[in-house]
Amino acid sequence: MIRTLLSYFLGFGIFSSILFLGFNMDKVMGPAQRRGFLCGDVSLRQPYVADTIGYMSLYMVGVAIPLAIIILNELMQHLWVRKQKNKAHNGFISQLFSVVKPFFYGFATERFLKSTTKFIVARLRPHFYTACQPITQDGVFCDDKTEENFFVLDYKCTEEVSDTTFTSFPSGHSSLSFYGLVYAAIYLEKFARRSREGECRFISAIYGPLVPVLQLLCLMLATSVAISRVFDFKHFWSDIFAGSLLGIVTAVMFSVQRKRDLFTDDMMGGTQEDSSC
Repeated sequence: MIRTLLSYFLGFGIFSSILFLGFNMDKVMGPAQRRGFLCGDVSLRQPYVADTIGYMSLYMVGVAIPLAIIILNELMQHLWVRKQKNKAHNGFISQLFSVVKPFFYGFATERFLKSTTKFIVARLRPHFYTACQPITQDGVFCDDKTEENFFVLDYKCTEEVSDTTFTSFPSGHSSLSFYGLVYAAIYLEKFARRSREGECRFISAIYGPLVPVLQLLCLMLATSVAISRVFDFKHFWSDIFAGSLLGIVTAVMFSVQRKRDLFTDDMMGGTQEDSSC
Protein backbone atom coordinates (compact mmCIF):
# COMPACT_ATOMS: atom_id res chain seq x y z
CA MET A 1 0.00 0.00 0.00
CA ILE A 2 2.81 2.42 0.94
CA ARG A 3 4.66 1.54 -2.25
CA THR A 4 1.53 2.17 -4.29
CA LEU A 5 0.95 5.56 -2.64
CA LEU A 6 4.57 6.57 -3.18
CA SER A 7 4.32 5.49 -6.81
CA TYR A 8 1.12 7.50 -7.19
CA PHE A 9 2.56 10.68 -5.68
CA LEU A 10 5.74 10.34 -7.72
CA GLY A 11 3.71 10.00 -10.90
CA PHE A 12 1.51 12.94 -9.97
CA GLY A 13 4.58 15.03 -9.18
CA ILE A 14 6.16 14.26 -12.55
CA PHE A 15 2.90 15.02 -14.35
CA SER A 16 2.42 18.31 -12.49
CA SER A 17 6.01 19.40 -13.14
CA ILE A 18 5.79 18.69 -16.86
CA LEU A 19 2.44 20.46 -17.12
CA PHE A 20 3.71 23.47 -15.17
CA LEU A 21 6.79 23.82 -17.38
CA GLY A 22 4.66 23.41 -20.48
CA PHE A 23 2.68 26.52 -19.59
CA ASN A 24 5.38 28.52 -17.77
CA MET A 25 8.61 27.93 -19.68
CA ASP A 26 9.14 31.66 -20.18
CA LYS A 27 8.66 32.35 -16.46
CA VAL A 28 11.14 29.64 -15.47
CA MET A 29 13.76 30.18 -18.18
CA GLY A 30 13.11 33.81 -19.08
CA PRO A 31 12.17 35.15 -22.53
CA ALA A 32 13.48 33.33 -25.59
CA GLN A 33 16.59 34.61 -27.32
CA ARG A 34 15.98 37.30 -29.94
CA ARG A 35 17.51 36.03 -33.18
CA GLY A 36 18.98 38.30 -35.81
CA PHE A 37 17.52 38.81 -39.27
CA LEU A 38 18.30 40.04 -42.77
CA CYS A 39 16.84 43.41 -43.66
CA GLY A 40 15.87 42.08 -47.08
CA ASP A 41 14.07 38.99 -45.77
CA VAL A 42 10.55 39.57 -47.10
CA SER A 43 9.27 36.43 -45.34
CA LEU A 44 9.44 38.35 -42.04
CA ARG A 45 7.51 41.36 -43.37
CA GLN A 46 4.03 39.85 -43.55
CA PRO A 47 1.08 41.81 -42.11
CA TYR A 48 -0.18 41.23 -38.59
CA VAL A 49 -3.57 39.48 -38.71
CA ALA A 50 -5.83 38.46 -35.83
CA ASP A 51 -6.03 34.73 -35.09
CA THR A 52 -8.70 32.83 -37.01
CA ILE A 53 -8.54 30.17 -34.29
CA GLY A 54 -8.07 31.84 -30.90
CA TYR A 55 -6.71 30.10 -27.83
CA MET A 56 -10.16 29.37 -26.43
CA SER A 57 -11.17 27.72 -29.71
CA LEU A 58 -7.86 25.85 -29.83
CA TYR A 59 -8.43 24.21 -26.45
CA MET A 60 -11.99 23.38 -27.47
CA VAL A 61 -10.61 21.57 -30.52
CA GLY A 62 -7.53 19.98 -28.95
CA VAL A 63 -8.89 19.08 -25.50
CA ALA A 64 -12.66 19.49 -25.09
CA ILE A 65 -13.73 17.66 -28.27
CA PRO A 66 -11.45 14.61 -27.70
CA LEU A 67 -12.56 14.38 -24.06
CA ALA A 68 -16.22 14.63 -25.10
CA ILE A 69 -15.71 11.78 -27.59
CA ILE A 70 -14.06 9.60 -24.94
CA ILE A 71 -16.61 10.33 -22.20
CA LEU A 72 -19.65 9.80 -24.44
CA ASN A 73 -18.33 6.50 -25.79
CA GLU A 74 -17.38 5.17 -22.36
CA LEU A 75 -20.78 6.19 -20.99
CA MET A 76 -22.54 4.45 -23.88
CA GLN A 77 -20.53 1.29 -23.23
CA HIS A 78 -21.18 1.44 -19.49
CA LEU A 79 -24.95 1.84 -19.88
CA TRP A 80 -25.15 -0.99 -22.39
CA VAL A 81 -23.06 -3.43 -20.34
CA ARG A 82 -25.02 -2.61 -17.17
CA LYS A 83 -28.17 -3.89 -18.88
CA GLN A 84 -26.64 -7.28 -19.54
CA LYS A 85 -27.69 -9.95 -17.07
CA ASN A 86 -25.11 -11.35 -14.66
CA LYS A 87 -22.47 -9.07 -16.08
CA ALA A 88 -19.87 -7.82 -13.61
CA HIS A 89 -18.53 -4.45 -14.64
CA ASN A 90 -16.22 -1.92 -13.03
CA GLY A 91 -17.68 1.39 -11.97
CA PHE A 92 -17.97 4.05 -14.63
CA ILE A 93 -15.76 6.57 -12.83
CA SER A 94 -12.85 4.14 -12.39
CA GLN A 95 -13.09 3.00 -16.01
CA LEU A 96 -13.28 6.57 -17.28
CA PHE A 97 -10.32 7.59 -15.10
CA SER A 98 -8.16 4.83 -16.54
CA VAL A 99 -9.07 5.85 -20.09
CA VAL A 100 -8.59 9.64 -19.83
CA LYS A 101 -5.43 9.44 -17.68
CA PRO A 102 -3.09 8.71 -20.63
CA PHE A 103 -4.73 11.56 -22.55
CA PHE A 104 -3.77 14.07 -19.88
CA TYR A 105 -0.25 12.64 -19.60
CA GLY A 106 0.10 13.09 -23.34
CA PHE A 107 -1.37 16.59 -23.19
CA ALA A 108 1.21 17.65 -20.59
CA THR A 109 4.03 16.09 -22.61
CA GLU A 110 2.92 17.78 -25.84
CA ARG A 111 2.75 21.21 -24.17
CA PHE A 112 6.17 20.67 -22.58
CA LEU A 113 7.86 19.56 -25.80
CA LYS A 114 6.25 22.40 -27.74
CA SER A 115 7.35 25.05 -25.23
CA THR A 116 10.87 23.63 -24.92
CA THR A 117 11.39 23.55 -28.68
CA LYS A 118 10.04 27.08 -29.09
CA PHE A 119 12.42 28.32 -26.39
CA ILE A 120 15.47 26.62 -27.92
CA VAL A 121 14.84 27.43 -31.59
CA ALA A 122 13.45 30.97 -31.10
CA ARG A 123 12.45 31.47 -34.73
CA LEU A 124 10.99 34.83 -35.73
CA ARG A 125 7.38 34.84 -36.92
CA PRO A 126 6.36 35.92 -40.43
CA HIS A 127 4.84 39.13 -39.05
CA PHE A 128 7.95 39.94 -36.99
CA TYR A 129 8.96 43.12 -38.81
CA THR A 130 5.43 44.53 -38.87
CA ALA A 131 4.88 43.87 -35.17
CA CYS A 132 8.34 44.84 -33.94
CA GLN A 133 9.45 47.67 -36.27
CA PRO A 134 13.06 46.95 -35.23
CA ILE A 135 15.74 49.58 -34.96
CA THR A 136 19.47 48.90 -34.60
CA GLN A 137 21.54 50.00 -31.62
CA ASP A 138 22.82 52.80 -33.87
CA GLY A 139 19.28 54.09 -34.37
CA VAL A 140 18.98 52.84 -37.96
CA PHE A 141 15.87 51.22 -39.47
CA CYS A 142 16.17 48.50 -42.09
CA ASP A 143 14.34 50.72 -44.57
CA ASP A 144 17.26 53.15 -44.33
CA LYS A 145 19.65 50.48 -45.54
CA THR A 146 20.26 49.93 -49.25
CA GLU A 147 21.88 46.50 -48.86
CA GLU A 148 19.27 43.74 -48.75
CA ASN A 149 21.75 41.33 -47.14
CA PHE A 150 22.46 43.63 -44.21
CA PHE A 151 22.23 41.38 -41.15
CA VAL A 152 20.87 42.86 -37.93
CA LEU A 153 21.82 41.11 -34.71
CA ASP A 154 21.53 43.80 -32.03
CA TYR A 155 18.21 45.60 -32.20
CA LYS A 156 15.21 46.67 -30.19
CA CYS A 157 11.54 46.90 -31.07
CA THR A 158 10.01 50.35 -31.43
CA GLU A 159 6.52 48.87 -31.00
CA GLU A 160 5.19 46.95 -28.01
CA VAL A 161 5.45 43.32 -28.97
CA SER A 162 4.65 39.97 -27.36
CA ASP A 163 7.41 37.48 -26.58
CA THR A 164 5.57 34.98 -28.80
CA THR A 165 6.72 37.03 -31.81
CA PHE A 166 10.13 35.40 -31.33
CA THR A 167 8.93 31.78 -30.98
CA SER A 168 7.45 30.64 -34.27
CA PHE A 169 8.83 27.07 -34.41
CA PRO A 170 6.98 24.77 -33.99
CA SER A 171 3.32 25.72 -34.28
CA GLY A 172 1.61 25.19 -30.93
CA HIS A 173 -1.84 25.34 -32.55
CA SER A 174 -0.85 22.55 -34.94
CA SER A 175 0.71 20.35 -32.27
CA LEU A 176 -2.21 20.57 -29.84
CA SER A 177 -4.96 20.16 -32.45
CA PHE A 178 -3.24 17.16 -34.03
CA TYR A 179 -2.44 15.65 -30.62
CA GLY A 180 -6.02 15.81 -29.36
CA LEU A 181 -7.79 14.84 -32.57
CA VAL A 182 -5.38 12.09 -33.63
CA TYR A 183 -5.66 10.69 -30.10
CA ALA A 184 -9.47 10.78 -30.50
CA ALA A 185 -9.25 9.07 -33.91
CA ILE A 186 -7.11 6.25 -32.49
CA TYR A 187 -9.44 5.94 -29.51
CA LEU A 188 -12.44 5.58 -31.84
CA GLU A 189 -10.70 2.73 -33.67
CA LYS A 190 -9.90 0.97 -30.39
CA PHE A 191 -13.45 1.47 -29.13
CA ALA A 192 -14.90 0.03 -32.35
CA ARG A 193 -12.61 -3.01 -32.03
CA ARG A 194 -13.67 -3.54 -28.41
CA SER A 195 -17.31 -3.42 -29.49
CA ARG A 196 -16.77 -6.02 -32.22
CA GLU A 197 -14.79 -8.40 -30.03
CA GLY A 198 -16.81 -8.02 -26.82
CA GLU A 199 -20.48 -8.17 -25.96
CA CYS A 200 -21.43 -4.85 -27.52
CA ARG A 201 -21.91 -6.07 -31.08
CA PHE A 202 -25.23 -4.21 -31.18
CA ILE A 203 -23.34 -0.96 -30.60
CA SER A 204 -20.75 -2.01 -33.16
CA ALA A 205 -23.38 -2.68 -35.83
CA ILE A 206 -24.85 0.81 -35.48
CA TYR A 207 -21.80 2.82 -34.49
CA GLY A 208 -19.06 0.99 -36.38
CA PRO A 209 -19.76 2.43 -39.87
CA LEU A 210 -19.62 5.96 -38.44
CA VAL A 211 -16.10 5.55 -37.05
CA PRO A 212 -14.21 6.19 -40.33
CA VAL A 213 -16.35 9.28 -40.94
CA LEU A 214 -15.65 10.61 -37.44
CA GLN A 215 -11.95 9.88 -37.82
CA LEU A 216 -11.86 11.75 -41.12
CA LEU A 217 -13.62 14.72 -39.53
CA CYS A 218 -11.04 14.74 -36.72
CA LEU A 219 -8.15 14.84 -39.18
CA MET A 220 -9.84 17.49 -41.34
CA LEU A 221 -10.45 19.71 -38.31
CA ALA A 222 -6.85 19.39 -37.12
CA THR A 223 -5.57 20.16 -40.62
CA SER A 224 -7.83 23.22 -40.87
CA VAL A 225 -6.47 24.60 -37.60
CA ALA A 226 -2.89 24.07 -38.75
CA ILE A 227 -3.38 25.66 -42.17
CA SER A 228 -5.12 28.68 -40.65
CA ARG A 229 -1.85 29.58 -38.94
CA VAL A 230 -0.14 30.06 -42.30
CA PHE A 231 -2.91 32.24 -43.71
CA ASP A 232 -2.89 34.29 -40.49
CA PHE A 233 0.86 34.86 -41.04
CA LYS A 234 1.58 33.39 -37.61
CA HIS A 235 3.77 30.54 -38.89
CA PHE A 236 5.77 29.22 -41.81
CA TRP A 237 4.82 25.93 -43.48
CA SER A 238 7.76 24.21 -41.78
CA ASP A 239 6.42 25.38 -38.40
CA ILE A 240 3.04 23.76 -38.88
CA PHE A 241 4.60 20.60 -40.34
CA ALA A 242 6.84 20.21 -37.28
CA GLY A 243 4.00 21.03 -34.90
CA SER A 244 1.67 18.56 -36.60
CA LEU A 245 4.32 15.84 -36.48
CA LEU A 246 4.94 16.53 -32.78
CA GLY A 247 1.23 16.21 -32.03
CA ILE A 248 0.81 13.02 -34.06
CA VAL A 249 3.84 11.27 -32.54
CA THR A 250 2.77 12.21 -29.00
CA ALA A 251 -0.79 11.00 -29.65
CA VAL A 252 0.44 7.65 -30.95
CA MET A 253 2.84 7.21 -28.02
CA PHE A 254 0.21 7.82 -25.35
CA SER A 255 -2.71 6.02 -27.00
CA VAL A 256 -0.79 2.73 -27.21
CA GLN A 257 -2.11 0.05 -24.86
CA ARG A 258 0.24 -0.62 -21.93
CA LYS A 259 0.36 -3.32 -19.30
CA ARG A 260 1.40 -0.73 -16.73
CA ASP A 261 0.65 2.94 -16.47
CA LEU A 262 3.34 5.28 -17.78
CA PHE A 263 4.06 6.81 -14.36
CA THR A 264 2.08 4.80 -11.80
CA ASP A 265 0.05 1.66 -11.32
CA ASP A 266 -3.68 2.12 -11.89
CA MET A 267 -4.96 3.39 -8.56
CA MET A 268 -8.66 2.88 -9.17
CA GLY A 269 -8.80 -0.68 -10.34
CA GLY A 270 -9.60 0.03 -13.98
CA THR A 271 -7.66 -0.90 -17.07
CA GLN A 272 -6.90 1.31 -19.97
CA GLU A 273 -8.97 -0.85 -22.26
CA ASP A 274 -11.91 -2.72 -20.82
CA SER A 275 -12.44 -5.93 -22.79
CA SER A 276 -16.02 -6.32 -21.55
CA CYS A 277 -17.29 -4.43 -24.56
